[in-house]
Amino acid sequence: MATDHFADDPRTQLERMLAGDLYIADDPQIAERQRQAMRLAANYQTSYLDAPERARTLLGKLLGSMGEDVEVRPPLYVDYGSN
Repeated sequence: MATDHFADDPRTQLERMLAGDLYIADDPQIAERQRQAMRLAANYQTSYLDAPERARTLLGKLLGSMGEDVEVRPPLYVDYGSN
């Protein structure tokens, strides 16, 4: 029988991850954040040349905040899409 190392911890895997504690990475909530981040990054990369304002908005969603003169050239890879 497997041991549940988190049995006494009421936090979700995402809460543990954000706190910098050990967590189980294949948690559905974490996986959804990863998929969303990949979608945003893919949209950013396709918008970069033809729709720079849209690309900048998408980059802001991925990074949380950034300075006015920030430029990130594709390809851009992110894990969770949160700052």
